[in-house]
Amino acid sequence: MEIKIPIVIDDKVLEEAVDKRVAELKKEGDFVLVIRCKDCKYWQDNNNGYPHTDCRWSNNETPDADDFCSYAEQKEIEGE
Repeated sequence: MEIKIPIVIDDKVLEEAVDKRVAELKKEGDFVLVIRCKDCKYWQDNNNGYPHTDCRWSNNETPDADDFCSYAEQKEIEGE
């Protein structure tokens, strides 16, 4: 019988570990962090199937929330 023990990690410790690993990965490889369409300032999900007029998605279709492109711009979050 396998016994599973839950691990409790403080949010701040986890965030610091993730930040450290991201910094390590940036040194190791050629990659970029992406902004998903749902987090882009041009995202709108209620336009009768058409993307925002300033959206640069060019696949002749409306992007899904989890899609991304190289033109995305992070939308502003209220309170930040």
